[in-house]
Amino acid sequence: MNIMSDTEYQEFRKKQDQVMIDVYKAMPLEELTSLVDESSSFVQGQLEWGGFDHDDMYGPAGHVRTLELQKQAIAEVMQSQPVA
Repeated sequence: MNIMSDTEYQEFRKKQDQVMIDVYKAMPLEELTSLVDESSSFVQGQLEWGGFDHDDMYGPAGHVRTLELQKQAIAEVMQSQPVA
């Protein structure tokens, strides 16, 4: 059985996060914005309801982290676009 050390897992998560950011950045901006809206509504609804699994919501690959990555991707896309 191959178990990662904490350091190995952190490096693995960094790579996975970058893969996800790259996937999000490749999406059309309108689609990415819609995805962020959906993710934000989902997270807000779960927090208001209060019946969520903590790791599923706040874990390294949880819904809150996914929303952060989506927002980071939007910021990077917006920064790369020329000012109109």
